[in-house]
Amino acid sequence: RVQQTYKAPPFQLPAKSEDVPILTYVEGIKMLNDAGIEASEDEDINSTQEKKLGDLVLEKYKSDFYILKEYPTAARAFYTFPKGGDLNAKFSNSFDFMMRGQEVLSGAQRIHNYEMLRERLTGLGLNPDDPGFKDYVSCFSYGCPPHGGGAFGIERIVLNWLDLKNVRLATLFPRDPSRVTP
Repeated sequence: RVQQTYKAPPFQLPAKSEDVPILTYVEGIKMLNDAGIEASEDEDINSTQEKKLGDLVLEKYKSDFYILKEYPTAARAFYTFPKGGDLNAKFSNSFDFMMRGQEVLSGAQRIHNYEMLRERLTGLGLNPDDPGFKDYVSCFSYGCPPHGGGAFGIERIVLNWLDLKNVRLATLFPRDPSRVTP
């Protein structure tokens, strides 16, 4: 019934979940570069590049859904665990779930070691004892197991599933800086 109202193209997925394409960031950048799209493995890709990569993945793997992993450390939050646990690593233990060329989930393993977290902040020219960081960082001084997390953007999933043109159409009460009440 939804398909009658929203004329979205069928959502293409591999028959088996283990066949969902999982690309490293470097592989994604190579696909873009091979298609004549300028992109660098040293920085985050923009939404136009994401959309084009989604088209390329659909063409090559016949899937509207894929996972892009191991983003550049410089493009992720300070608390993202660097690949191999090396603070000088170029890439991180991070990932995005992509749907029709748009991020619908972003996640990563977090730095769980107190000293490593302090060193990471200091390496970025930030002071781990500043009020904005101190409470967060101090929690790790008591010990913390390795952990990670991610967050779905449910409106983005609806937007992409139904091929809507504006995310405001995917939520009952859209919010923005000029609208904060229904």
